[in-house]
Amino acid sequence: MRTEAVEDAPFLLRLYMSVRMAELEPTGWPEAMKHAFLTSQFALQTRHYAAAYADPDFMILTCGDESVGRLYLAHTDADLRVVDVSLLPERRGGGLGRALLQAVQARAADDGRTVSLSVDMRNPAQNLYRRLGFVEDGTEGPSWRMIWRSPTPPA
Repeated sequence: MRTEAVEDAPFLLRLYMSVRMAELEPTGWPEAMKHAFLTSQFALQTRHYAAAYADPDFMILTCGDESVGRLYLAHTDADLRVVDVSLLPERRGGGLGRALLQAVQARAADDGRTVSLSVDMRNPAQNLYRRLGFVEDGTEGPSWRMIWRSPTPPA
C-alpha cells in the first residue's frame, strides 16, 4: 500500500467505473453516456471525500508496480471508518479484500477501537463483512451501517 497521489486519478476513475458500471446496465444508456455519468459521479465523490474526512488515510493497493485497488480510512478516537475499499475486477474473490479488512481490524483492536462501514443492501461484499464479524448497526437509505468490535481488549 502507498498513499494516494494526484497521479492516481486515471486509475481511480477506472476503478470507480469497474465498481459502478453494472448498476447502469438496466438503463440502456449508450456507453458514452454511462462513461460521462460515472465520470461526473466520481468527481463528486472525490470532492465529498476530501471535504468530509479530516486527516484520512487514502491508500492505493499495489501488486508490484500495478495499482489494483484502494482503501480509504477515516479515524476517530473510538473508530476506524472504512470509507471505501475497492478492487479491480480481476483482483476480487481472491482473498485480498479479506486480508485488508483483517489488517484494519487488527489495527483497531490494538488501539481499542471499533471498525465501521456502510454497505449497499444488494452488495455481495456484505457476506464477507458478516464472516469477519461485522454486524448491522442501522440503516442509511439503501445501505446498512455495520460495525465490528474486537472480541479481546487492547493489549
